[in-house]
Amino acid sequence: MVNPELLVKNNVPVILLGVQVTPRRRFEPIHLPYKLPSMLYEAGFIFVYH
Repeated sequence: MVNPELLVKNNVPVILLGVQVTPRRRFEPIHLPYKLPSMLYEAGFIFVYH
Protein backbone atom coordinates (compact mmCIF):
# COMPACT_ATOMS: atom_id res chain seq x y z
CA MET A 1 0.00 0.00 0.00
CA VAL A 2 1.23 3.49 -0.84
CA ASN A 3 1.46 6.08 1.91
CA PRO A 4 -0.70 9.07 0.80
CA GLU A 5 1.32 11.53 2.88
CA LEU A 6 4.47 10.58 0.98
CA LEU A 7 2.74 11.21 -2.34
CA VAL A 8 1.67 14.70 -1.26
CA LYS A 9 5.01 15.50 0.37
CA ASN A 10 6.98 14.48 -2.74
CA ASN A 11 4.50 16.03 -5.22
CA VAL A 12 3.80 12.72 -6.94
CA PRO A 13 0.88 13.19 -9.35
CA VAL A 14 -2.13 10.88 -9.34
CA ILE A 15 -3.91 9.85 -12.56
CA LEU A 16 -7.69 9.48 -12.35
CA LEU A 17 -9.21 6.96 -14.74
CA GLY A 18 -12.87 6.51 -15.60
CA VAL A 19 -14.50 9.46 -13.89
CA GLN A 20 -17.87 8.74 -15.50
CA VAL A 21 -18.27 5.22 -14.14
CA THR A 22 -20.11 3.73 -11.20
CA PRO A 23 -18.11 2.56 -8.18
CA ARG A 24 -16.88 -1.04 -8.29
CA ARG A 25 -17.82 -1.83 -4.70
CA ARG A 26 -21.41 -1.89 -3.49
CA PHE A 27 -20.67 -0.01 -0.29
CA GLU A 28 -19.13 3.03 -2.04
CA PRO A 29 -21.39 6.03 -2.66
CA ILE A 30 -22.66 6.33 -6.24
CA HIS A 31 -21.30 9.90 -6.50
CA LEU A 32 -17.76 8.97 -5.38
CA PRO A 33 -16.16 9.27 -8.86
CA TYR A 34 -17.41 12.88 -9.05
CA LYS A 35 -16.43 13.71 -5.46
CA LEU A 36 -12.94 12.19 -5.62
CA PRO A 37 -11.25 15.14 -7.42
CA SER A 38 -12.33 17.58 -4.71
CA MET A 39 -11.22 15.12 -2.02
CA LEU A 40 -7.78 14.85 -3.64
CA TYR A 41 -7.53 18.63 -4.08
CA GLU A 42 -8.42 19.30 -0.44
CA ALA A 43 -5.81 16.73 0.66
CA GLY A 44 -3.12 18.51 -1.39
CA PHE A 45 -2.70 15.97 -4.19
CA ILE A 46 -1.64 16.83 -7.73
CA PHE A 47 -3.91 14.94 -10.13
CA VAL A 48 -4.95 14.72 -13.76
CA TYR A 49 -7.79 13.05 -15.66
CA HIS A 50 -7.09 10.45 -18.30
